[in-house]
Amino acid sequence: AATGGRGGMLSLSVGKGDSGVGGSLLLESGSSSGGAGGEVRLVTGSSDATSQSSGDLHLETSNAASAAGVSGSLYFTSGTTSAGTSGALALSTGAATGGAGGSISLAVGSGDTGRGGDVDVTAGASSGAAGGDVIFRSGSSASDTGGDVHMSSGAGTATSSGAVTIRSANAGTAGMSGTLFFSSGSASSGNSGALHLGTGAATDGRGGFISMSVGSGTS
Repeated sequence: AATGGRGGMLSLSVGKGDSGVGGSLLLESGSSSGGAGGEVRLVTGSSDATSQSSGDLHLETSNAASAAGVSGSLYFTSGTTSAGTSGALALSTGAATGGAGGSISLAVGSGDTGRGGDVDVTAGASSGAAGGDVIFRSGSSASDTGGDVHMSSGAGTATSSGAVTIRSANAGTAGMSGTLFFSSGSASSGNSGALHLGTGAATDGRGGFISMSVGSGTS
């Protein structure tokens, strides 16, 4: 501890080499033959000052050193299991008293050649039961309006903007393809929400059309 100064720093680093892959740094908790294995915790320091924040936690890979290489990847995975449910991955911000809750930002870095990177959110598959769900839900409020859910495609500065596709997968050898539901919630006092379906206005061109069709069948 320090009085009138900063606390000391702890640095863990692996020696540098001039050939081959650099050395690894492994932090591993203890195993157990009679109970759960030990935990690994990375916790930043708190602040006793009323106007100061707790410390940040940075997990990042180094920049690529050459034009031919890529920066290192980040992997967050739980282990496999032979009987039972595998471990969960929870990503959340803390609750706030007298302020707004923290945000979660998921973004792909920009590039100057080729396509932009993708964001792929896929629920788990199953060979013996229904596949997992993907749920996008905004926050509720006890005193005001609930949060919105926005889905928009990327803008094209020189060409067209991207499309937004909402569809169910094709059915297998037996069964039917999934149904699409577009509905607003009910209201106990007042009007229920409206459903708007429209195309944008056009300058020096025709407005977009709306097409509704029913698939063909053989019986």
